[in-house]
Amino acid sequence: MSKSRFIIEDAMTTPEDRTKFIGGSDAAAILGLSKWRTRLQVWQDKIEPRTEQATEVQTRGKKLEPFLAQQFMEDTGLKLIAASMRYIDPEHSFLAAEIDAETQAGENVEIKTVHPLAAQDWGEPGTDDIPIYYAAQVMHGLMVTCRPVTIVYAAIGFDDRRVYRVERDDETIAAMRAKEVEFWIKYVMPRIQPEPVTAEEVMLLYRKDAGTIVNADEFPDILDLCARLRMAKRTAKAASDELEQLENAVKLVMRDASTIVSAGQPLITWKGQSARRFDQKAFGVAHPDLLEHFTKLAEYRVFRIK
Repeated sequence: MSKSRFIIEDAMTTPEDRTKFIGGSDAAAILGLSKWRTRLQVWQDKIEPRTEQATEVQTRGKKLEPFLAQQFMEDTGLKLIAASMRYIDPEHSFLAAEIDAETQAGENVEIKTVHPLAAQDWGEPGTDDIPIYYAAQVMHGLMVTCRPVTIVYAAIGFDDRRVYRVERDDETIAAMRAKEVEFWIKYVMPRIQPEPVTAEEVMLLYRKDAGTIVNADEFPDILDLCARLRMAKRTAKAASDELEQLENAVKLVMRDASTIVSAGQPLITWKGQSARRFDQKAFGVAHPDLLEHFTKLAEYRVFRIK
């Protein structure tokens, strides 16, 4: 691990222009690991940033950080000496990392507020078993700051607070660094849009149809793709039918039982659940004017194989 000089900014007072750098929250998306954004969306944000408000969850998480920082010190016995500092990579000025907090021992600290329904994504406290999208952010921060460890403090609800320790992995960091540098130099600097990879990215680019026609004779490869797609659809349909038949056979054995066990271990569960759902039809009968007022036309594209 090299000793490097840094440009350090106070992220609380220095205006942030995310078009100028790749940050920790961008890293997972560039690597295809993010739950919330794609590589194409990161590129769009760098070229034509969106003017959108932070979500309620993001705002609440930011407001809770000072309180959770105090809780962190009480729970761990570690003293924090800095908060919300932004580090600029010594080699590439377009790589930056905003660190939630830092300990006296020179460890990065990342504070996460986690919805209780996402608790299963987090492993055993004391390990490095955190969700992969956060692991990418953590490694990005260690890359930019050249530090050895990040302590991740996850507040799941308010009463379940967990501490994780993620150590620097130089091999992973080298691979991430290469991907991030390539993304910036190959796509952001020349303003060249990366090819869409995921279904979400394709829909992001081509949300509406133009009503035009593509002649397959002009694109010979498309005939092979269509043939393979038809075969894949038939295979998936056969697998889906078999799955349904097998499920029904097991359900007929279970009847009204909730669990099948073997050697004391559950194999399959079939348990009752309840959920509140909005009855649009009944609401429309009772309040037709309100239903019309709060109903909007949704446009989407339907993909069919002929």
